Amino acid sequence: RAWLPRPPRGRYRPEDPSLAVYERDWWKWWATLQPQWRVESPGRSNRFLRETYPALSPDNWNPLRVPGQNGMLSVVAALYWWGLKNSAVGEREDKESWSEAVADVKWMV
Repeated sequence: RAWLPRPPRGRYRPEDPSLAVYERDWWKWWATLQPQWRVESPGRSNRFLRETYPALSPDNWNPLRVPGQNGMLSVVAALYWWGLKNSAVGEREDKESWSEAVADVKWMV
């Protein structure tokens, strides 16, 4: 989890793992944040179906209701860094995975 250590404020840049490692780790991390009602996509580890939302009970969203730097801000920052690296060195498949991650986060928000 290169994007979660406690750096000096405003000066942190994540370690520079390979794009494949960053992508794999991001999806694993994102999977840990998902509510229990999310259904994993068959044959695609750490990927989830985007079909229907559950009833709008606050309990259904608790895993993602984390304020501050350890909440959605970290998710967006991690996607930003991944996107920067993708634009510099990514192949088509890498960009598709990033686009899928952005779409999944957008769907959950």
